[in-house]
Amino acid sequence: MTKGNSPKRMTPRERVLTTLSRQKPDKAPKQVFFTPALMEVFKEKTKSLDPSEYFNMEMRYVGFKGTKRKFNFSEYLSDSQEGIVTSKEESGNLEYVIKKPDGTIKKIKVNEWGIGYEPGSMYHFTKHIHPLRNIKTVDELDKYPFPDMYSEYRYENLKADANKIKSDGYFIIGNVGDIFEMAWYMRGMENLLMDFIDNQDFANAFLDKITDIQCFVAKKQAEVDVD
Repeated sequence: MTKGNSPKRMTPRERVLTTLSRQKPDKAPKQVFFTPALMEVFKEKTKSLDPSEYFNMEMRYVGFKGTKRKFNFSEYLSDSQEGIVTSKEESGNLEYVIKKPDGTIKKIKVNEWGIGYEPGSMYHFTKHIHPLRNIKTVDELDKYPFPDMYSEYRYENLKADANKIKSDGYFIIGNVGDIFEMAWYMRGMENLLMDFIDNQDFANAFLDKITDIQCFVAKKQAEVDVD
């Protein structure tokens, strides 16, 4: 292609919007995600903490503030033969130490939805601990401590963050979670699929709760013009 036929140089935001509209950008937008182990390699090799900045990616994420609520999922994470030994908050997550029947212990990370993450046998693999695996009724579901995503304080930073990203010329990606994925992380895949067959009132109420939360989060981000 001759220089005269080259597309004009675009800002990162223009590049993504042009691509999404099925037009030809000056070059392809890029995005990359690393597993935890590869993220450590990236930090070591580049001395950078942010792949988006280092590779000058076209997209930047905007999110909401961490929760101020003190949550406790002890009764949902251990079975009758196990017990929570200690728990502590760390970087927005909880760390639980669970004592197993044979006396051994395991450490798990727990997010604000109550989903536990136990290290797998290799690499970045993890085993989910499903906090709702043992409940069966809508009444039990109503007592579960879902995240406080309806609290306005969690969105206080959104407008300023979105405006800065846009003024810097980048495309803004919001932080909106999944519905089905979140449901099976919390319930367990087999349990959730069986709910669709023989516990439909529970399944409907459960998916409605997650959907309502995620729609509210999406609405708050749309209000500040997240792309």
